[in-house]
Amino acid sequence: MNEKSLVSPKEFIIRRQVGLFRKLKEKFFTGELVIENLMGTRSEFYLYMGRLVYATGGVHPVRRYRRLLNLYCPEALRNFTSDLAENMTSRENEENAISWEYSLLNVWLNKGILSRNQVIELTQILLSEILFDLSLVGKVTYDLRFFSYTINRSIVIDAEQVITKTNKLCHAWQNTELKLFSPNLAPIIKKPQQLKQKISMQDYQNFERYFNGKLSLRELSTYLKQDLINIVKVLSNHVTEGLVELIEIPDLPSPNN
Repeated sequence: MNEKSLVSPKEFIIRRQVGLFRKLKEKFFTGELVIENLMGTRSEFYLYMGRLVYATGGVHPVRRYRRLLNLYCPEALRNFTSDLAENMTSRENEENAISWEYSLLNVWLNKGILSRNQVIELTQILLSEILFDLSLVGKVTYDLRFFSYTINRSIVIDAEQVITKTNKLCHAWQNTELKLFSPNLAPIIKKPQQLKQKISMQDYQNFERYFNGKLSLRELSTYLKQDLINIVKVLSNHVTEGLVELIEIPDLPSPNN
């Protein structure tokens, strides 16, 4: 049973996020919440008895997954290919499996590579990032799809706790000069000669090394081990002056294909 387009297109601001997930919690909803923006980008949230289990989709789902693994449990990436192949084989016999990402987290949890707390923390950040992105995209519609699926019931997350974290990031982002941009964009030097006149040669070499249009702002934050807002502050003047440009980059290929 599906409920199609329960709301007309509206901006998915924090207040509406709280209201929607609170309603789903009150109804003990189990199933999938699919949120789609007007450009057709879909984000899928999985809930059990009104609480969040996992989410996927949105912008750069594969980049996001690998980045968060590298941040919270880099050892999981060492056997990524073999564990993925094992997971795909086992998923063939699973009915209504959530996603290859979620299944892999449970593989690593069962093997002791990830702890329960690591899975919860990674999932909370992942959920928060997707909700943050949705707060930036403008109007969205959503569908509810009622069905049951296999989950790890020891790892369910209260949506309002995640939204509280999302709200803090939204406030910090709105106070930057790049508030109209997405952290999924990648910086690239647009006017090298003019930029050289603005910064030291050492800084320019660092810009040339890292701001090459290959890594998103979020990926740079993880790679450089710096807060995302601090990176934005470093770049903001150069972006507004047109010396550095923020460009869209594709996601990594999905291993599920």
